[in-house]
Amino acid sequence: MSSQTSTKKRCALSECERDRVVVELLKRSVEGVPRAGAIKEVATKFGVDRKTVSRLWKHAEEEQDKSDMIRSPSQRNQRGCPKKDLTAKLDRLCSAPLAQRSTLRSHRRCLVWNEPNVIDVQEIGMVHPTRATCLAAFNDMFKTIHVDEKLFYTEVRRRYYLLPGKAIPHRHVRSKRYITKVMMLAAVARPRWDPESGTYFDGKLSISPFVERKPAVPSSQRRPAETTVTTKGHVNK
Repeated sequence: MSSQTSTKKRCALSECERDRVVVELLKRSVEGVPRAGAIKEVATKFGVDRKTVSRLWKHAEEEQDKSDMIRSPSQRNQRGCPKKDLTAKLDRLCSAPLAQRSTLRSHRRCLVWNEPNVIDVQEIGMVHPTRATCLAAFNDMFKTIHVDEKLFYTEVRRRYYLLPGKAIPHRHVRSKRYITKVMMLAAVARPRWDPESGTYFDGKLSISPFVERKPAVPSSQRRPAETTVTTKGHVNK
């Protein structure tokens, strides 16, 4: 009864095992050339085919010419189409205005590519989409002055609290039905501490009414002509 022996398929060598194969060949080399039978001995020791050992040694010699290092890295992940140099196309994209890079179609026109290639570039992380949103940011506003104008209506009746013996203030108006309207201009800034004067600035700069003081043209029962009176000023745009 004949027994059939089945040979077990050898798995791929790891990086450590590949380095050990190269080291064993160096031990059996004379002036950088493996002696006769060295490749077969190393193949038997590691349980691989002699063609595998010969191929590893050839890769080690090529690596030595490139980087002056005797090693045989794995070529498994380096197969297929080589990577293209995209530096020129990406530089062209950077020089394009942002308004021309808002969609895939405009993006494709800048790179002179078709749409699938643009998507591939995004997948590998060389170009990524983003959104420019309006984020709230606060300014210290130490160099800002707020100027605003307001209209104030004078009151016909006003209440006063007087001490005994004090006279009631007398007010002159054109008519009790006439309410004077005065425009005020106010300027304020942000309150702050002034280290030079050692005081605290409350932010109030000024508030000024738009009024005019001019001599009255006609005379009346309360005043003669040419008396200086205060009248509201006219504000134009």
